[in-house]
Amino acid sequence: MWGDTAGSGSEIGQDTEGSPSLSLSHCDVQGGFSGLDNIKSDPRFVSATSLHLGPGSPCRRTGVSLAGVTTDYDKKLRSRPPSIGAYE
Repeated sequence: MWGDTAGSGSEIGQDTEGSPSLSLSHCDVQGGFSGLDNIKSDPRFVSATSLHLGPGSPCRRTGVSLAGVTTDYDKKLRSRPPSIGAYE
């Protein structure tokens, strides 16, 4: 979650009605967000129009493998551990 805004607040907006909860892990959140292995570093996308991870991205190989998931969004073999991002 990088370079966008929530309906209210900065990167992540959370409804305060009732008893809402939000849990994130293994994510890259601009400004940071508490959770297991979350980071807050520029993901270094290829460009403003390509959200693939560019060279030197801190998101590479920082995700968690899921049983039975062997390819990424582009149908390429996933790295181990996989990267975090829209195409991973």
